[in-house]
Amino acid sequence: MTLHLTGGLPPSIDFCAAPGQAAHCEGTSLPFCLSYSVDAALPVGAGAPHTMINAAKDTLFSRAAQVWANSLIARYGKVQGLKIDSRRKTLEVSCQLEGEPSLITIRIENYVVEIDGDKKFLRATGFSCTRPWLQNVLTDFGHRQRIELPAWAAAAL
Repeated sequence: MTLHLTGGLPPSIDFCAAPGQAAHCEGTSLPFCLSYSVDAALPVGAGAPHTMINAAKDTLFSRAAQVWANSLIARYGKVQGLKIDSRRKTLEVSCQLEGEPSLITIRIENYVVEIDGDKKFLRATGFSCTRPWLQNVLTDFGHRQRIELPAWAAAAL
């Protein structure tokens, strides 16, 4: 099975049945085209293969999430880096916010995906941040907020 991720805003995921079908990425003006392949004969279970697959999946979806997050915060700044660790349920985001002299790093220490009807939402339950003022805002109000997830993101988390 090959997973092709192509993106605009928001990115979309195309699951292909056979390897080598990434031709639809060539010649497009899309901001990125990533391909993630899994050998169907590879046992998925405990151990190194499972860990490697999760790490590859997290890297792939981190890039897509960064593009999507930039579309959400464009008015306030730009996401410079985003890392997902789906096994630990953590996210780390580095962003350059308008008016801030240097990058801000926000770490979501734990998140849950909530289902409400046919929609899925991300709710963060623990935060740390490199700016004390933003740390306080996130601690006071962040756990009350939830972000609606596109279908591809809910599947990744």
